[in-house]
Amino acid sequence: MSGLPNLRKTVPAIITLLWLLVCTVLLLLPGSQFPSPKWWMFSGLDKVIHVLIFFGFTLSFSVCSLIYWKKKASIRLFYWIAFWFFLYGVAIEFLQKWFIPFRSFSLWDIAADGLGCLLALVIMKFLSKRKLGKNISPRPI
Repeated sequence: MSGLPNLRKTVPAIITLLWLLVCTVLLLLPGSQFPSPKWWMFSGLDKVIHVLIFFGFTLSFSVCSLIYWKKKASIRLFYWIAFWFFLYGVAIEFLQKWFIPFRSFSLWDIAADGLGCLLALVIMKFLSKRKLGKNISPRPI
């Protein structure tokens, strides 16, 4: 039994990596692969989806960092995670512009990505102060 991986650490990491993989594939699909607008779609739906995707990236990686590093995790680490996912969003926009047919570069998508990262960062800061208490370090890793 002691040889089995710790599922409390492994399962969140697998889910997080799958989320990253699936969303990356979706973000890099050609525009022709998306359905035509339906009655329930609205003009800002794309931006809401970007916010949710990057919120999920930042929050899930931040939570995994707490699971793996516990007392060594820090607020500064959450800032770095949010920053790197924001840069990832910028990179995706350039990839869409240069390499993906029927997709384009959008500053509004970048803003939505940044908002998602920022919302997750705010939640992690709140949780680290209110719920996690002494498990979080103010110093960097």
